[in-house]
Amino acid sequence: MYRSKRGLILFCLTLFALVPHAWANLAADGGRNGSTFVQGANQSVLGITPVDLILDDGTIENTIGDAGQFIWLNVFTPLPDDFPFQLQEISVVFGGTLVNVGDAIELLVYSDTDADGDPGTGAVLVGSENVTVQFNDGVTFSVYNLTTPVSLFGPGDVIIGVVNRYGSEGFNDFPATLDTTATQGRSWAATYLAGDVPANPTLPGDEQWGTIDSFGFPGNWVVRGRGTGIVTVPALSNTWLAIFGTLILGAGLVIIRRRA
Repeated sequence: MYRSKRGLILFCLTLFALVPHAWANLAADGGRNGSTFVQGANQSVLGITPVDLILDDGTIENTIGDAGQFIWLNVFTPLPDDFPFQLQEISVVFGGTLVNVGDAIELLVYSDTDADGDPGTGAVLVGSENVTVQFNDGVTFSVYNLTTPVSLFGPGDVIIGVVNRYGSEGFNDFPATLDTTATQGRSWAATYLAGDVPANPTLPGDEQWGTIDSFGFPGNWVVRGRGTGIVTVPALSNTWLAIFGTLILGAGLVIIRRRA
């Protein structure tokens, strides 16, 4: 019986100390913070849902070049429910004509939320990374785990581009591989009047610009992306933590009382 009384006394003291303080906070903030999740205190964590960005069917029937540097890029439209997600990996198959393992490549990631299917009207560069060719056999994917993954919030298009940075004017390489089985009309190419592709390139290119289909080569670039969904976990305010803590402690003391 003594244990029961002591547990009840502790429970009452806890309620007396915490609950008025918690409800005072609720009244003071008018329900703006204490009674809801704290604005700006949420935590974004990676979920378990993969997001795969693929246009090609895995077969390669052609390789393309442009006598110098150019961008070849794919336009992907993830489902609205896929956003937000973090792009973590880009995979590219390179052709072998005047392309060497170790040649300098730049990977580009754009976000385009205007939903018109044209990356030349609203694409914003949100990430880039300098890498090198890993394989040049026209079959094996060079797989790049991004040093700085790119968070994409959408909805809209995600654009992944590749630049042959080792190239120069008059250099007739053929680095871009093409799946021609069934074009999706989402593979584009860009060149620039300056010759080399500028740093932090904007779209469209100011020399040549269009789908690769419009240049007479219908197909899909063998450029892929992979990411993971981002889950936002709301953070509770101190007020609610106090209330929940009180309830948990109270439940524990009630159990002690019953056992006593």
